[in-house]
This record gives sequence, C-alpha cells and structure tokens, in this order.
Amino acid sequence: MRYHLCFKENDINLLHIVSDKDLKSSKYRALKSFKKAKDEEDAFEKVASLAKDFCKHSKKQGKSPDFSQFKAWLLEVHG
Repeated sequence: MRYHLCFKENDINLLHIVSDKDLKSSKYRALKSFKKAKDEEDAFEKVASLAKDFCKHSKKQGKSPDFSQFKAWLLEVHG
C-alpha cells in the first residue's frame, strides 16, 4: 500500500504518514501531501532522510537545528 508524507496548517506535529486509502477520507482532508512512499517502511525512511537533510541545512547555515522552522524549510525545498 502506498503512503503519503503530509503536513497540516497550524499543526504542532511535524509530519503525518497517511495511507492512500485514508488520505481520501474526510478525516484527513486538511492534510497536504508533499511526498509519496511505496510502503510504510519507505515512508519512515523518507521522514528520517528529511530530518537529516534539515539538520545538514541548519549546520551549513551555522545554526543548531530548530525544528520549529522545519515546515518552512520543507515548503521551500519541496513546496
């Protein structure tokens, strides 16, 4: 089953991993998918990769990773 990495406006959670089937339900209507994964394991790997990339980006800027800025970075890179 395919999964989506999603975010939601004004949500304290960094990301949501939602199945293709569930994303179609009204419960998840507010989520915005920005990346797809072939299965659950792939979804977790993609999330880990995004977190690592964000940390690398922060360190290149001479800063410690501040995950309150993660969503803005995510939209800039994958928007």
